[in-house]
Amino acid sequence: MRTNVLIMLSLLLLAFFAISSYSIDWNNPEYYQSVDDLISSGNGDLPSLTEQAQASRAAQTGQPGTDILSVPFGKNSSSGASTPQQTRIEEQNQTIATQPVATVGESSIAAPSTQARPASAAGTWSLEIDAGTPVYANVTLVQSEDAVFGKGKIMDENDTQTAVASGSIKGDMLILDLVSLEDLRLYRLSMTVSGNSVTGSDTAFSSSESPSTGPAKGLRS
Repeated sequence: MRTNVLIMLSLLLLAFFAISSYSIDWNNPEYYQSVDDLISSGNGDLPSLTEQAQASRAAQTGQPGTDILSVPFGKNSSSGASTPQQTRIEEQNQTIATQPVATVGESSIAAPSTQARPASAAGTWSLEIDAGTPVYANVTLVQSEDAVFGKGKIMDENDTQTAVASGSIKGDMLILDLVSLEDLRLYRLSMTVSGNSVTGSDTAFSSSESPSTGPAKGLRS
């Protein structure tokens, strides 16, 4: 008889604890003594702790009833792209479309190319010309942009003659024709100007002789 009573009491206690675990008052959280009580508490009419946490996160994102972690990335973009790659491509296209288009006539003006100014060949030059026989010249040259011209004297071993000069200069290269007026002999000089000196070569032309070539050099006084 005692055994039956003890069994009945045990069953009644188990039933009491089972009913108590499903009868939780959510308005009085201080009633529960541990986290396990809160997790295990709840019934069919009240939401569980997990459901409350999901509802709280959804409310903070402005989407009630939706779990933010359950939304797939790139699934529903505003442009309709279904993948992250398509979304990036559409954003790049939108950026290109919104860039301002240059109007006709707003072309940039290229800076004019600067060419090296010719070296200065103006002044009085003492020249030594070797065209078979040594010849010396003393000429005064003037220069206008790349045009060079002037006059002077040409001296050989036996004679001194009046000479006129004309030519051009490009960069530091001087091409000068020096003509003796009495015997009509032409000395064509091709020399490099370096400061107050020139060095190069010459070719002598005459109506009675074959052309001859040789070195040429000079100093400016």
